[in-house]
Amino acid sequence: MPIPRPLLWLSLAALLAWLPALSGCEFFIPPEPEPPDPNIDGVLRCGDTERLEGFYGGQSLWVDIATDQGVELIIGFDDVSHGSRLTTSSDEGLQRAIEIWDPARGVRVLTGRRASGEELTFDIIASGGAAVGGTVQVNCITPGEICFNLGDDDGNGRADCADLGCARDFGCYNDQADLEQAELECGGAMVALEPPELSAIDDQRTVYTTHPGGDDQPAHEFWGGGELVIVDAEDDGQITMRFEGRGMVCPGADQDNLVSCTNPAYVEPGQDYTFFTTQLPLFVEPLDPVWPGLSAALDCVGD
Repeated sequence: MPIPRPLLWLSLAALLAWLPALSGCEFFIPPEPEPPDPNIDGVLRCGDTERLEGFYGGQSLWVDIATDQGVELIIGFDDVSHGSRLTTSSDEGLQRAIEIWDPARGVRVLTGRRASGEELTFDIIASGGAAVGGTVQVNCITPGEICFNLGDDDGNGRADCADLGCARDFGCYNDQADLEQAELECGGAMVALEPPELSAIDDQRTVYTTHPGGDDQPAHEFWGGGELVIVDAEDDGQITMRFEGRGMVCPGADQDNLVSCTNPAYVEPGQDYTFFTTQLPLFVEPLDPVWPGLSAALDCVGD
């Protein structure tokens, strides 16, 4: 005998009212899980800003870029004593590039390019495998700069060893030399110095380290323009220098491919800075490709 329709509706309503009281039963399809955040998956891809929370010193992140593509990694560690390097591996061996400080943007950068058969990894350096934090931003350049082909592949106005992308190429790095040298004469009056200019192709911008470096305390490096090295003076005394532009002076630095600046002086335009002949040589490095103007005076002890 069929159930009357009003009674059927009452029965369904009672069943629905009773369902929430059931314990441990699932009657609804759970929502789809959220896709993994591409910025915390341990892989660096073009356009990523990867958060480094949850990573530790000694760990590496794969840099997933195309063959023949260049990459710039902008490093932003919460703890400035933490560091990183870009490792390029192939059947021929390993090349490791440490960070370069770009004072124009106020950032630490790693640069590289992936050639055929190569893999790139971002290696985190922190003493004792300490936890790190901060970000790494991935900027890709297509195509990347190819060293020693006499061409400006990435279109930035610099080619081969004059391009930041080739700073760590062994051929460029080992061939670094003073761009131009100068000697000062006694007199005490300001004398204009001729600032050297970088060639767009073959001049390697000198890379400076402003920290002793090492695995426990990574080096912070400086990338600048056409440097003038004051190598000698007529006599002992005080050197006054005036700059039209921003830059860095490395006093008493010995050059061996990498100039070590244990006590760098960061200079601003229109101000006078004092050094002594005992600090020679002075590596005078502009922030821009060339100093807009540069002058110096030597006040000798015997004058």
